[in-house]
Amino acid sequence: MRTILNHRIQRVLNPFWSQVLIGTLSLAILLSVFLTQTELKVNQTPSLGYKVFFCIKGLALKRGDFVTFNTHPTAYFGNISYTKRLMGMPGDQIHIDKAQLFLNDKPIGSLRPTTQDGKPLHPLKSKNIPEGYVFVSADH
Repeated sequence: MRTILNHRIQRVLNPFWSQVLIGTLSLAILLSVFLTQTELKVNQTPSLGYKVFFCIKGLALKRGDFVTFNTHPTAYFGNISYTKRLMGMPGDQIHIDKAQLFLNDKPIGSLRPTTQDGKPLHPLKSKNIPEGYVFVSADH
């Protein structure tokens, strides 16, 4: 039995090649997203026990996350990439009592008066973290 078609006929790829094409396109899209939304960062200070971090751009920040930034030059290290642990969010209170640092009345560590090589550090002042800012800390 033969059927006569009145509309345009299109050739279909062999199912195997269709799957290969779909797989290749999917991989290309994933790689594109991966390469534009991720970055491999090297922690350039001795403040954490880890040296290499895989960063994903655009994720919502939450307390305890590792964050990386390079827009905060200091007198000691210059303009390098920093990786720290996110400790405080806007509205949280930083309080210092006898060289002890508290965040929302919970102790989070002691403050050092000098760097490891003896350079003086300027102590923090007690305050609330303003909107648009966060408080980061290292594990040392």
